[in-house]
Amino acid sequence: MTDIINVESQAVGIRTAETIATEINTIKRQTQKIMLASSIEIGKRLTEAKELVDHGQWSQWLQKNVNYSERTAQNLMRVYDQYGEKFGMTEMDSLFASGAPNVFEELSYTQALALLSLPTEEEREQFVEENDVANMSTREMQDAIKAKVDAEARANDAEARASDAERMVVQEQQRADLAEKNLENVKAQLRNADEQKTDILEQARKEREALAARVKELEARPMVSEDKTEEIDKLKQKIKELEDNGPDQDKLVFQGHLVVLENEFNAMLNDIENIDDGDKRQKFVDAARKMLNRLQQYV
Repeated sequence: MTDIINVESQAVGIRTAETIATEINTIKRQTQKIMLASSIEIGKRLTEAKELVDHGQWSQWLQKNVNYSERTAQNLMRVYDQYGEKFGMTEMDSLFASGAPNVFEELSYTQALALLSLPTEEEREQFVEENDVANMSTREMQDAIKAKVDAEARANDAEARASDAERMVVQEQQRADLAEKNLENVKAQLRNADEQKTDILEQARKEREALAARVKELEARPMVSEDKTEEIDKLKQKIKELEDNGPDQDKLVFQGHLVVLENEFNAMLNDIENIDDGDKRQKFVDAARKMLNRLQQYV
């Protein structure tokens, strides 16, 4: 304890209350250093002892030999684990013998323990550098650390929500792009359906005209045999059927609508693929495909 100020030996001239307060605060700081150094040294020895004590006997060993609870011993070992190497502990006075700067050297034992609620050494160093820990009580320090942790948690939560929102925007844009693409596909397929319908009608018209020309040709002959008369009757009947029925207009319309429905089903299936629940996703996919298959049976 050679570093403890000998008040009497330093008393020179008139002593004031301010001088005495300075001496007291100096002694307090030195006492804090000794307490922290001693706690680190005790934690080091507790760590060593725990390796030697039989499994399941640690609590009894603590009570019998050093009168510590497991919680107290755990705290001392944590302080050693986190600060021992930082202070370069080799002997009791090494904290004061080392000339290397140490941002933690003004901490008391309880402050050093409270600081461990910050998970990394970098965060602890930053906290000590940004706060006047020498003039903070342990409670004030705990409150400041809690405020810091809570603020960071809120910031992380806000960042996560922003990230989720951004991801949702991207997903919605992807859905919009897909919907636009599907719409273009629908329009193209409807155009194809109209073209096919026109082609079918045109083919029917040409067939009807060809049959009518054949009938006209046969009827124009001077003598028409019985076989030719029968052929003419069959041709006229076929022409009548084409004129009366023609292509199945309802079926053509149904096919056109089915093209639209198929694209809507494909868009729905793409949305279903985003469902996380595998069973629910498969259930919806099966239902959609079953309905589409039933519609396609009528084509």
